[in-house]
Amino acid sequence: MVFNHRENFENRQAIRQTWLNELELIHETMNFTIQPFFIIGNKDCDIPSELRRDANSCTRWELNATEDSKLEVHSLVKLEERTRINQNYLKKLYNGYTFRVHHDLFLLKIGIPKELTTQSPYILLRDISHQAFTLNMTLEPSKTGEKFTYYAFESEIHLQKNSIWHIHVELGEDWSLFHSNWKINWNPNLRLIEILRIYSDLNDYHSEGFTGENLPPIDLVMRAKYDRSQMLNHLNMSSELLRRHSENLIEIEEKLKIESQFNSDIIPMDSIETYNNLSWKLSLFMKRIVQDFEFDYLIKTDDDCILDLRKIIIALKDFYKTSDFWWGNFRKNLLIQIYGKWAESDYPCSVYPNFACGSGHLMSYSLVQWIARNSEFLYHFQGEDTSLGIWLASILPGYIQDQRWSCAEDIPHPGHFSRCQLRASEIKEYYYLEHEEKNSLPPFRKILR
Repeated sequence: MVFNHRENFENRQAIRQTWLNELELIHETMNFTIQPFFIIGNKDCDIPSELRRDANSCTRWELNATEDSKLEVHSLVKLEERTRINQNYLKKLYNGYTFRVHHDLFLLKIGIPKELTTQSPYILLRDISHQAFTLNMTLEPSKTGEKFTYYAFESEIHLQKNSIWHIHVELGEDWSLFHSNWKINWNPNLRLIEILRIYSDLNDYHSEGFTGENLPPIDLVMRAKYDRSQMLNHLNMSSELLRRHSENLIEIEEKLKIESQFNSDIIPMDSIETYNNLSWKLSLFMKRIVQDFEFDYLIKTDDDCILDLRKIIIALKDFYKTSDFWWGNFRKNLLIQIYGKWAESDYPCSVYPNFACGSGHLMSYSLVQWIARNSEFLYHFQGEDTSLGIWLASILPGYIQDQRWSCAEDIPHPGHFSRCQLRASEIKEYYYLEHEEKNSLPPFRKILR
């Protein structure tokens, strides 16, 4: 099973011309039958990347322009006396949050309710995208309004599109004296930022995903400005971006139809082709092969990898009679990723269960069957490899740790079963060089040259 993206035509062809081209010879000389499949989604995301909420999803993020190029991201609403005593607003106190920027902003000041500003606040502003502290200091008030005391920065701070920031305030007060008086009112009009997580301290692993229900977070008001002409240009380009993207998807679909006429190894799953849907694609495929095929083992790899199938088969004979086993190079006690491509917001622990590196691993039929039978009940976390580790942790499979299944950061070694993070041209190049060193070039040498 090769995890693949619909538009990765060159990678599929490179793999067919290299290590998958050995399958017939392996069957003849080693009496071992391997059925290859490229697993793809049955449709692409119809939203251009420029208009998506983030690069890993297929959700559109709509921006709205106003006449005022300055904005308050959110504001406070005074609660009625009857509402004020509702204990829902006293459950937990927060003094910071993280947010994703959906359009370039220039941060000018922040505001804190006057009731909370009996002393100057200590402000922390962290650029999570670049792991840097932009601001870490005590600010003096610059202006007091009806509800807020404002604190201006010495110079405006550029918040770039798609960056993620953490803003945090320490006041040294018993905040519970004040929080029952106010309710946060998030400003949905411009949608220039998206609140991600809320914090009661500076530990990422103590933070919680922001749902809009976990109130009240710290009553901060960011005052920022943006280039309105740039935003209007972005909005005006939306229809053109959609048109170009649609044309590109039609082209991809046509190329896939032609490729499928000459190759029977492409298996589309009922899934939109995005990173967030990889675990869905994995469970759907496992359910299908258990229904449609008889097999003993399943090998999973990615389309940027080379596998040495001969070495894998020879090594497999050492424990092929073992039941319920998972053979790979396992990441153990790996901290959950809070932000970035592998961000996991739903798994409730701070570390993952054991999971195999994505470059390659092998599972016995019984484990694949268990996932297929329970696929409707499995929760889909971020990433297919981590999801697989979480699912199988509940039945404690026989983990067979083997460093010959290399991980992405491993230095290539002749004894490894796999090598990954390669472009199509590199798959051919490295495969050719390895066979040349063994003085046993396969018959498709001319193709590679």
